[in-house]
Amino acid sequence: MSEIAATLTQLLPIAALVAAGWWFARRKIIAADVSKPLCDLAFLLLIPAYLFPKLYASDLGQLFDFTAIGAYAAAAITAMVIVGVLCLRRTELGAAGTALRMMAACQVNTAYFAIPVFVQLFDDATPIFPILILQVCGLTIIVLTVLEFAGADHVTARHPAVTITRSVGAALATPVVVACGAAITFNVASWPVPHPVVSGLSFAGDAASPVALIALGLHLGGSTLRLRGATPDENAIIAFKCVILPLMVYAVAEYIVRVDDPWLAYLTVLAAMPTPQNVFVLAGRYDVDLDFAGSVVVKTTLVSLALLPAVTLLVR
Repeated sequence: MSEIAATLTQLLPIAALVAAGWWFARRKIIAADVSKPLCDLAFLLLIPAYLFPKLYASDLGQLFDFTAIGAYAAAAITAMVIVGVLCLRRTELGAAGTALRMMAACQVNTAYFAIPVFVQLFDDATPIFPILILQVCGLTIIVLTVLEFAGADHVTARHPAVTITRSVGAALATPVVVACGAAITFNVASWPVPHPVVSGLSFAGDAASPVALIALGLHLGGSTLRLRGATPDENAIIAFKCVILPLMVYAVAEYIVRVDDPWLAYLTVLAAMPTPQNVFVLAGRYDVDLDFAGSVVVKTTLVSLALLPAVTLLVR
């Protein structure tokens, strides 16, 4: 009971900030649309400011545990194959709709959800970075390739290689990845960074978690959930993302690869994070199942919040 109480105590601030944002939006004290500039603030400034000092001062040998990263990659790719095969055999979605569901079921919200959770549970969000790179440079490329060759966007489908290269380049140029890359470069090269710079970034980075969580709450407060009329494949993707994927990652890491702590906990908790907002962005970009994408992003966020205590207890 004491362990359960300790876990709930750690997670309480996360739930409280999300609930506060939801309440402000519902009561129209703060407009739900404010979530967009707050997300931009967190993504463009606060999260990079948090990650740079942490990575600059970290032990990169421990951070890049390739056994752990390989275990996660194996589980995630296997999960994508399972989802893809089931969608193609049991539905009439086509390649583009299948690719979108593969991404929704097997990728995680690293920036806006995972970082606050890791800060609260582990007092460190830097282990997220290797998985973020895996998603950007590996899993997302698979989805983009399928979307391009499926001809979902008839204008850019004529030059799929160029479009995919640009998309991946744009992902690698995001402030989060740039900040992490710069921190690793300075770390490896042993280049000194002035203390006022590190201190200033740390000061700004401390606001990343609360701002991201309040923005998430505002977004949820302004969303209209479609609880009735959800398609069977939508419910199946939500269940796969929130329950099956974390269990798959845990099983591969614990029983097949035998990943040591604390990476077993890192990988399992990370796999339990909700569907990333990029699914909604790509659905709009390629005009593929936009309502499905928006609904899954919101619902997996709520389910992940509800299941987080159980997932945390599983790995402790």
